[in-house]
Amino acid sequence: MAITWKIESMEWANRVGSLAKVVSKVRYVCEAEQDDHTCIIPGDAVLGDPSSSTFTAYGSLTEEQVLEWVKTNLGDEKVKEIETTVAALVQEDIDTGNTFKHTTELPW
Repeated sequence: MAITWKIESMEWANRVGSLAKVVSKVRYVCEAEQDDHTCIIPGDAVLGDPSSSTFTAYGSLTEEQVLEWVKTNLGDEKVKEIETTVAALVQEDIDTGNTFKHTTELPW
């Protein structure tokens, strides 16, 4: 079963001290997929203010870096809980033969 994390959107402030375009909130999804069964758990991570020594300019951010912030913010236990839950929901779909309705992004 494939489990992936994705960034859906980010909120940012124009200025925090001397820093510009500072990410303050990240909307993420954790998705599990096997065959044609998919489940997505969305969430938000509220980030603290960065220090100027570790600040990354908005235009230089990567999804991998922001996902690292999200997972650090959530903590290892919460990340594992989310991944276990999303995997269990997909497995329930497969085991029961039921087709549960799931909400996801639009296909276009």
